[in-house]
Amino acid sequence: MTSTPLTRSSLLVLLLSLPLLTGASGQGCGGQDSSVVRQDRIFTQYWLFYDANTDVTYARATFRLGNAFGTLLELNDPAKVTFNDKALVYAPTPGWHEAQFSGKVTGTFAYTNVEGQRFSVPVSAIPEVSVPATLSIPAGQAYTFAWQGAAIAKDERLEVIVTGENKLDFSVVEQRGVGAKDLVIPADKTRRFNAMGWLGVRRTQESAPMQAPDAGGMVWSTMQPKDARVQWGAGADGGTP
Repeated sequence: MTSTPLTRSSLLVLLLSLPLLTGASGQGCGGQDSSVVRQDRIFTQYWLFYDANTDVTYARATFRLGNAFGTLLELNDPAKVTFNDKALVYAPTPGWHEAQFSGKVTGTFAYTNVEGQRFSVPVSAIPEVSVPATLSIPAGQAYTFAWQGAAIAKDERLEVIVTGENKLDFSVVEQRGVGAKDLVIPADKTRRFNAMGWLGVRRTQESAPMQAPDAGGMVWSTMQPKDARVQWGAGADGGTP
């Protein structure tokens, strides 16, 4: 069955999200019942992600045993997690709890464990960034990309995702340098593209939750503006793979 562009775009978001909330252990399927572990050993992860391509905000939460790389946990009654009072529903793959909202939304995650302890985690802002509607980039050459928005601040990172016409064929370049206003896309990241493609940007702020179990936690807020349409030009090697 042929995938639609929306399906490919959604799958790309999922693939790029896995390292953020599933951890380097590679566990991303299923989860142990959170009620069978010590509640103070649950490590909480919250992610608020606005995608301007779909005009949807995704509120996601992942729970792990002990630390960011521990066993995935699934919340079951009476434990629950909400965002702006809307319940997040568990998805066995990739193992997070999620709710979706129309438009760009901020607010508060609320996690209640099986012992009735409640943890409130407000997310008051999503970082701002934008890109031009169209770009012309030489394939097979390094390219300096400058985004539209503030320089990178402490505890921020910016990812640039370049693709061909099929968004599942992609390369990612990351910038974490405080004060940076651009990044270089190396030639080996552009060489395999030609004709038309896309450039996407994701800007993420990272912080610790205001309230968390003893094991701790992390909070991310991410903005992905509308992707730029890219005309891949012939580079030094003709833009061939």
